[in-house]
Amino acid sequence: MLQVRDMTVKLPRDGNMAAVVNEVSFEVGRGEFVGLVGESGSGKSMTARSLIRLLPRGAEQRGSLELDGTDVLALSRTGLRDLRATRTAMIFQDPRAHVDPLWRVHDHISEPLRQQGISRREARQRAIQLLTDVGIADPERCADSYPDQLSGGMLQRVMIAGALAVEPELLIADEPTTALDVTTQVEIMSILMELKRDRDLATLFITHDLELASVVCDRILVMYAGKIVESGAAADVFARQFHPYTHGLLRARPPLSGPRSKLEAIPGTPVSGLDAPPGCPFAPRCSWVKPECERASIELRPAAPGRESACVRIEEIADELD
Repeated sequence: MLQVRDMTVKLPRDGNMAAVVNEVSFEVGRGEFVGLVGESGSGKSMTARSLIRLLPRGAEQRGSLELDGTDVLALSRTGLRDLRATRTAMIFQDPRAHVDPLWRVHDHISEPLRQQGISRREARQRAIQLLTDVGIADPERCADSYPDQLSGGMLQRVMIAGALAVEPELLIADEPTTALDVTTQVEIMSILMELKRDRDLATLFITHDLELASVVCDRILVMYAGKIVESGAAADVFARQFHPYTHGLLRARPPLSGPRSKLEAIPGTPVSGLDAPPGCPFAPRCSWVKPECERASIELRPAAPGRESACVRIEEIADELD
C-alpha cells in the first residue's frame, strides 16, 4: 500500500539546508500495523508528516513516496488536497491543537464528507454513526458539543472518527495516546486495533514505547537521529535486539510484571537528524563504540532472517546484546 524509498527531508538552518529525516526506506502493507519507535526528536513525526507532505514552510523533500501506485511527491496542490481528503488520514498526539474551538464536533467530522458533495443532514448522520463506532456512549450529544466541552479521551475519539470519515487507505497515528491516562490509552488502542481488523487499514503507528509497539504492531521500525537503525517483526525485535539503541530503549523502560530491577538509562543526550555526527549517529552514546563506527555513513543491512540493523559491529556484540 505504502512504499517509501530513500526519503530525505531537509529544513533551513543557519542559511543552509539540513536533513532532519535522512534516506529513510520502509513499506506498510494493506491491513498491516507498523510501529515507528524512537525518543523525542528522532524524526518520527516529521517522517509521518512527510507522507502527506504536511511539512513546514521552506522544507525540501526528495526520494520516492508511493501510495498504492500514486506518486505522492508528483501530485499538484489539487491532487494533494484530494489525497488528504479521500485516501489518507492522520491522528495527532494533541487533539486540542488540531481542532477549531468554534466548530461543533459534527462539523469537524463532516467537513470532508461535505467536500465530497454529501448533504449537510446526511453528513451529520454519518458523523453520529462514526462517533458510535469509536465507542462514544451518547453520540448525538457529543456531535453537538464544542471541543472544550469534551475530555482529552473523548476528543481523541472524535479525531479518530474524523479520520475514518474519509474511509482512508492509510492511517497515520502520531502518538495518539501520549496525553491520556492509562485507562483511556487502552481504550484508544483497542479502537485502533479493531479498525485494523475490520477495515483492513494500512496503519503507521508512531510511539516512543517499544514495549507497547511490540504488543500491538506487526512490524517495528526503530528510528534515531532521522534514520532507521533497526527493523523486523515486532515479537522478534522485542525478544532480541540487533542495535545497541534498541537494546537501550528496552532496558530503560520499567517492566510491567516480574521482579523490579534498576533501570539502565541510555547515557548522553538524544540528537536530532539536524545535529547527527558523521558515521553512526548513536556512537557518542554507545557502550560498544569503536573508531570505525564514527567514520563512514552506516546503512541498514541484514542482521538475521527478516531483520535489519545499522550497526557495523553487530556480529561482534550480538551475544552481549542477547
